Amino acid sequence: MIRQYDRDWYGTELTKEGADLFKQYLFQNSIYFEASEAENLIHFECFMTDDELYFADNWLDERF
Repeated sequence: MIRQYDRDWYGTELTKEGADLFKQYLFQNSIYFEASEAENLIHFECFMTDDELYFADNWLDERF
């Protein structure tokens, strides 16, 4: 079982097109996030474990 204190907040910014894809990834992997507009980009704050961060980073690197 993953406890809340095993998670931390991590942020990134993506284009609106990239943000739509990343939102799908986060939903599919049950990762809690908050998104907001930051000028012409979308800013994400994601509440993740170290493993979730590792896989999300790899997913982003493969696509962007």
